[in-house]
Amino acid sequence: MIRSLPQEDRLNAEILLAEVLNNCVEHAYGDGKGEIEVSLALRRGRLACEIVDRGRPMAGRTLPPRRDLRAGAAPPLAEGGFGWPIIRALARDLAYRNENGVNRLTFRLGPAEADCCP
Repeated sequence: MIRSLPQEDRLNAEILLAEVLNNCVEHAYGDGKGEIEVSLALRRGRLACEIVDRGRPMAGRTLPPRRDLRAGAAPPLAEGGFGWPIIRALARDLAYRNENGVNRLTFRLGPAEADCCP
């Protein structure tokens, strides 16, 4: 499935999944073990991803705010804080929700709808 994506999208998928899964391990399950479910589906030239965990929810039960990465533009985050800006730069249709103790992050990778399909 993934092999049918262009090389750039495969590399971006690797980076995105590494960042998202790292966040689950460090933040949702930072004090112990837990399961992480990863669902991938190739649809019309785009990779749809869903990551589910039952760890701690994101602060405010919402995605972190956008940050400007220019030097001095925003206060520094712990450990560099580049994960979410990277995720936001590479993902399309990024969404998060927490319901009944379940965190669900979804995003797509690949060309925009107008670029993808006639």
